[in-house]
Amino acid sequence: MYPRMVAVTFLALLVITGAMLSLVLPESIAAEKVRFAVAYKWAPSYVLVNQAIEKNNFWKNQGLQVEWIGFRGGADMHRAVAAGAVDVGLSGVPGTLYALAGGAPELMVARWEMAPNYSIWVLNNSRFRKPQDIKGSKIGVFSVASTTTAFGILALKRVGLGGKDVKFIGVGGGPARVAALKSGAVDGFVQAYSANANLIARGEVRALINIGNYLPKPWIQGVYVAHKDFIEKNPKVVMKTIRGVFRAIDYTRANRVWAAKRLVVKLRFTPEGAKLAVAENILFPKLGRKISRPALQNVINFMAEYELMKKERLPSVDAMLYPNEFTR
Repeated sequence: MYPRMVAVTFLALLVITGAMLSLVLPESIAAEKVRFAVAYKWAPSYVLVNQAIEKNNFWKNQGLQVEWIGFRGGADMHRAVAAGAVDVGLSGVPGTLYALAGGAPELMVARWEMAPNYSIWVLNNSRFRKPQDIKGSKIGVFSVASTTTAFGILALKRVGLGGKDVKFIGVGGGPARVAALKSGAVDGFVQAYSANANLIARGEVRALINIGNYLPKPWIQGVYVAHKDFIEKNPKVVMKTIRGVFRAIDYTRANRVWAAKRLVVKLRFTPEGAKLAVAENILFPKLGRKISRPALQNVINFMAEYELMKKERLPSVDAMLYPNEFTR
């Protein structure tokens, strides 16, 4: 009986000691907190990264406690970064440049490995057969100052149409764009291939203009960004956060069958649509993780050339980048 009492007493002491230590030790030792955001919460790539991180504890194993926040578009996310409600995030480069031109207190940290596979999509039975047919139509985008609008204007000009030949209408995120198209509120919309894979597989939409064909080379589609204050105070935490996403991407690349199944569960894709969305040339092509300065300069030049933004409103390229091992 006595040995049992000793064992019980010892266990009780361990519990009490653990509780006291949790009160005394700094919270940062237990877990470093990060608010991580993605610009478009319905994007298959973002959903799969989140799933891979949760499945494999890629953040937890590095001592991070991360709050995942999904937005309906890049403009909303960058406003949240500026307000200090987001520490680290993922966004398209054109949308990030809009934010920086507006004075957003953020830095680009690394490259998001994403193919520039945006298109202008129309209903499969639409009267539009060639790009020029779209003249006089209404095209759905997230908002006026967004990546989708920038790409839409580029596509129009490359096929010989002007900004006044088409009316861009801000309708919000992907589900809202699809609803607007099916209701006739817009005649087409701008969106990435993977987000439309389900509709493509069902034969509901088709690409009228493949915008990726017209982008200058080299090109950079997406970046990781971080709030300036947060990265200055917590550079290692930012690196750990991004490292977790890198590992999730590697896991998804190596497990595309798993990825397709998760899209069926999480986004209600059909098996056929999920298979299209996780194809190697669509989901996480190996583009490298360093930010290419020539590629970034091409995006800046493109934005200026098509009068989407004035170069003089932007900080220098050096001032946009955090000087770490990914951007040197």
